[in-house]
Amino acid sequence: MSRSKPGWQSALDKFMAIGGAIIIIAVVGFMASDPVDRSIDFRRGEILVFTVGWLMNQAGLWNLSSRMMSGRRFLELREQVNEFIDLVRQLNQYTVSGNKNMVEHIKKAMHKSIDSIADAAGITKS
Repeated sequence: MSRSKPGWQSALDKFMAIGGAIIIIAVVGFMASDPVDRSIDFRRGEILVFTVGWLMNQAGLWNLSSRMMSGRRFLELREQVNEFIDLVRQLNQYTVSGNKNMVEHIKKAMHKSIDSIADAAGITKS
């Protein structure tokens, strides 16, 4: 399930993924183009730059940059609301399919979820 996020956060994730890939390709290409023995310190630098590129790439692919910069204050409440929305989707799915037992089960879970939402209201991240 995909959550919408501001355009700049989406652009940052794409930049991280593509920028990291470019760094990786550049370092590997540079290392392969000149096989002359280099000092161990130079090789360590190449490995460090490669690692930074790899970490940037992974952060972009997993959308970590936008997750780390979230301005949300009520994270627990948001999580509970997301779970309730998932229950609404399940309720619709089982209602359409005619599974009355699961519909009743989902209704009970929704009532519990409402209680959890009420408990989470007003709790800010620490």
